[in-house]
Amino acid sequence: MTDVDDTDDNIDDNDPKQDQIPIYLLMNNKLFVHMAQNTIRSVQSISMNDVQQLALSMHHIAAFHIQKQITEIYLKSVTGTLQESENDLIEVDRRVWPMQVKSFLLTRGKLTMTPSPIVTTTMETHTEDEQLICKQILQQRLQDMNQKIEHYQHQLNEKKNSLIEFTSTMEEAIQIYVQEYGVRPLEMKRDLKIAIVTYNYESEILERKYSQDAPNQYQIEVAKRLIDTRRKVEKSKRALLELKQEICYNKSSISFDSIPVSMPTWHNNTTIKDNVPQQLLNKYKKTNSI
Repeated sequence: MTDVDDTDDNIDDNDPKQDQIPIYLLMNNKLFVHMAQNTIRSVQSISMNDVQQLALSMHHIAAFHIQKQITEIYLKSVTGTLQESENDLIEVDRRVWPMQVKSFLLTRGKLTMTPSPIVTTTMETHTEDEQLICKQILQQRLQDMNQKIEHYQHQLNEKKNSLIEFTSTMEEAIQIYVQEYGVRPLEMKRDLKIAIVTYNYESEILERKYSQDAPNQYQIEVAKRLIDTRRKVEKSKRALLELKQEICYNKSSISFDSIPVSMPTWHNNTTIKDNVPQQLLNKYKKTNSI
């Protein structure tokens, strides 16, 4: 079975970059500077660097939570528990290895791929040893992510406690900024990736059931064409969604100077109604209907 294409060919590709500061948290990012200055404008003991460190810890916590959710989906697919069998009349092996998992294991020499003969089934087979190794690796990755989340949570708590004048209002302002400009794009990518893994899982199970029913060559060819057509449709849907993401989020940084000076007041507890991405998104929806 040919997977719906996914640009992330390895489960390491989406791991949060701990040694890099995201663009939206850089000191030369006008929006970040504006938020930070408004957050600490009446406080002398808290610096811009302090705000950046707090925001960076929040970002890492959220990013690892998201990556953990993706890894949990991989593990469910590998162990055959991504979806309930619902008392199917045709029993098949429900363990499906996502493309990213196979690539990850291949690069580490944990899996040997051999050319498969031309047969009527698309079902991949892995030894029980390979299944066990794969499961253990994914479980270990989940443990590592939990440790990193705890590390950055501890780091965040220590930093907050070290700032005498730091308030819950300031924390909320920073959290809102991180959520809006850092976490939301990651959540959209997560949702897309989970949808692709789930789609590929369902397609593989369907193909395995169909192969178990001993179809003739004509039926196989018809099924293959239907599957290929469905795959192309899903790829088109994905391309459209990625285009929407790019329009809604990348265009938000085209020109900060073109955005009205009346930016949201980050220093209060009120809901931010006029954030920049939402303005652009609403404007885009009015003028362009995709």
